Amino acid sequence: MEKPTLPKWISNLLESVLPESMAEFVIGDLEEYYSTHIAQKGRFMARLIMIWSVFTVFLSFAFKKSRSNSYSMYSHYLKVALRNLRKQRLYTTINVSGIAVGVASFILISLYVAYEMSYDQFHPNSDNIYQVIQQQPGNEYIGSDLYALTPAAFGDLIRQELPQVVRATSMARRPFLIEGETRNFREWGFWIDGEFLDIFQTEFISGDPNHALDLKEGIILTETTAQKLFGEVDPIGKRLSGDFWNSRFDMQVTAVVADPPANSSFEYAFIANLEMDKYYVKDKARPTFQNNAYNTFLVVQDDVDLSYLEQEITQIFLSHRDLNVYDEKAENEKISLISLLDIHLNGGINFNLGSQKANTQYLLFFSVIAVIVLVLSCINYMNIAIASSISRVREVGMRKAIGAYKSQIVGQFWGESIVVSFLAVLIGVVIAYWFAPVFGEVIQRPIQVDVIDQFWLIPGLIFLVLLIGLIAGSYPALVISKLKPSSILKGIQIGKMGNVKLQKVLIVFQFAASVLLITGSLFTYKQLQYISNKDLGFNKENVVAISASNLSDVTNVFRDQVASNPNVLNFSTSTYVPVDIGSSAFMDLNTEDKNDDVLMYTAAVDGQFLETYDVELVAGRTFNSPDENACVVNETGLAKLGWTAEEALGKVLDGRYESKIVGVIKDFHMHALREPIAPLMLRNIQEGSVSYWSLKIKEDKVQETFAQLADQLSDLSPNPSDIRFVDDHFNQLYRQEYQLADVFGFFTVIAVSIACMGLFGLAALAISKRSKEVSIRKVLGASAMSIVSLLSRDFLVLVGLSFVIAVPVAWYFVSRWLENYAYHMEMNWAVFLLAGFIALCLAMLAIVIQTVKATRRNPVDGLRTE
Repeated sequence: MEKPTLPKWISNLLESVLPESMAEFVIGDLEEYYSTHIAQKGRFMARLIMIWSVFTVFLSFAFKKSRSNSYSMYSHYLKVALRNLRKQRLYTTINVSGIAVGVASFILISLYVAYEMSYDQFHPNSDNIYQVIQQQPGNEYIGSDLYALTPAAFGDLIRQELPQVVRATSMARRPFLIEGETRNFREWGFWIDGEFLDIFQTEFISGDPNHALDLKEGIILTETTAQKLFGEVDPIGKRLSGDFWNSRFDMQVTAVVADPPANSSFEYAFIANLEMDKYYVKDKARPTFQNNAYNTFLVVQDDVDLSYLEQEITQIFLSHRDLNVYDEKAENEKISLISLLDIHLNGGINFNLGSQKANTQYLLFFSVIAVIVLVLSCINYMNIAIASSISRVREVGMRKAIGAYKSQIVGQFWGESIVVSFLAVLIGVVIAYWFAPVFGEVIQRPIQVDVIDQFWLIPGLIFLVLLIGLIAGSYPALVISKLKPSSILKGIQIGKMGNVKLQKVLIVFQFAASVLLITGSLFTYKQLQYISNKDLGFNKENVVAISASNLSDVTNVFRDQVASNPNVLNFSTSTYVPVDIGSSAFMDLNTEDKNDDVLMYTAAVDGQFLETYDVELVAGRTFNSPDENACVVNETGLAKLGWTAEEALGKVLDGRYESKIVGVIKDFHMHALREPIAPLMLRNIQEGSVSYWSLKIKEDKVQETFAQLADQLSDLSPNPSDIRFVDDHFNQLYRQEYQLADVFGFFTVIAVSIACMGLFGLAALAISKRSKEVSIRKVLGASAMSIVSLLSRDFLVLVGLSFVIAVPVAWYFVSRWLENYAYHMEMNWAVFLLAGFIALCLAMLAIVIQTVKATRRNPVDGLRTE
């Protein structure tokens, strides 16, 4: 195993300060210790110890290059700083722990945001890669009229007609059911044309990159897929058989590539040739565009005018569309280009690549929380420094009297704060390292702290140390250093120290931020509670959804098993589960103005669907037989069509299906509550088009029956089965909201804890200054309650003021967030009052602990110095 060495930048840093005769030996010793610590304590601790060693060596020799008296002075200042920190253990603990937790929070959120922003940046020439997007005005799908799918020949045509386009590729992400020896595997992969591998970086482990797909039946496997299918056997040249869209293929493995990086929008288990798809070949050979089914990517020249390019591509699309397929509305369609680097950050494009898009609004929320937590921890330091400044005034006066310059005093105070900052940041890095796996699991991202491999962390942490140190120590450094020694020693200016106004402003800011975060966290949980309790218009409880893709050959057997199961109350078949209906079509009302046509979501269901999901039938009936060409529409669809329930019954919807309306159903939510209920048509399902089986199970037999069904599916077919509760489908729609609630709640607790820690320290300082007053009041007969009230009153007034300031700000941001939902909870003043009450109780707890302690002291102890 190769011996670990110090990173090059560390060696260069040490060589810049060490004498030439010593540098080689010191660096060699550090590398020996580094190697030993890796073996004994692990790589992470070894790196921390190495960085600390390098830091101490650098400081020692950097100062020794200066004059000896300067080194002695700085060494003395460091000793004084450490002595003061030890002397004030409580306040040092509050400052260091507060800043450490703030830094850890800042690091974790920064790593998360940086990770989200890093998607797809590893591709060469990524700045010049763009995806072709269609905008179809009037054809909205789940709130967006942007579509990532384009015609098959679009990319080739663009490249041929526009010299600004250097390369173009078409691709489709589709499943392939691969036959194994005992079990089959359903894997999703990319079906690509010839230029994909030239545009997107793909690391080949084996096989020829230049000829991997020369063979039409060739298939490239990822390392994980190759291991799953062939184990340790070399897969090159092996044959694979399987099904793709009801067509059987015999493929030959031509190469193995590394798994796509986690921060890639491209998720695939294999790469195959699009020429294998007969539909693609047929679409590409047509002289005109007839359908959209493929993702198209372009590589453009540097500094190209994107707006001009978009106009030209739009004209190419409009001039090649098939007028018999595209209606007049297509004249308003236009093409836009989106950068490859923006795909992950843009979740508003339908049918795009990448399963877990980033929510830019939530990234902004998290970034603001990170800054707030860090600022709150710095405010703690400033507040305590201001409150304790009176105890340092005479020290400054003495130093100035014996000849210290203002710059030296400033340096001393800033040096102290930088030492605290350095210790806090070091501890913060360790905390972030420990919590990174937990945080990564919550946000479903591989977050890790690596101060060596993540090269930007080192300069970032150094900047953070200096920034925190300079900000936190700014008051004592800039204000106390200005005082005149004669006035200080005479006691003239001591009484003016401890800037009460600034303290009050900082306390108000701390608790206003805390109330804001508490309010946001409460509203997030309340909205999730509203979503969970909302009447969706159908009953999803105890309903199991089973994908029918592996049951096509055993449909009748499975139907008999389900029908004979006493724990299954009802069952039905459909093309979608009701929480995620994903097909739509325009219904032609046979008017001259095509704008009168109604866009309706569509799904095929059987006659038991309404009963299985408890969907209310308002008028008419459900389907009498599987052969009936009939449909039911919802109330919103009826209103959009302009008919009453009586008028609609018996009419034929002249759309893609030409089905007769036999019933009207009550509206139900077929998408997330972010979207309003849309027009819906449920048509009678035809044999062979079943995608899901839905089974209503007895409430007391749910888990038992679920396990039984899973075993039956495994016995019936070697294909992988997809069996889930409809609740799981529903919860998946709100994955980002649940993540937001968890992260928001966690960092809110941290922020409020930091604020309370600061208030605890301030209360301790304030009470220590008034210890004689407390003693006198106790001697004169004051009750403990009156003393507690006296000492806590000012702080609680500030907390109340922070609530008044925070409420309108919180109202604004919460109302803006709720605008993302078509259906949301009502803004309730009780939530704001609860947030204020929580902040007040926590503040009182922090204050009362100190005040009660003060009231229990013997008054003689407080008056002993008089």
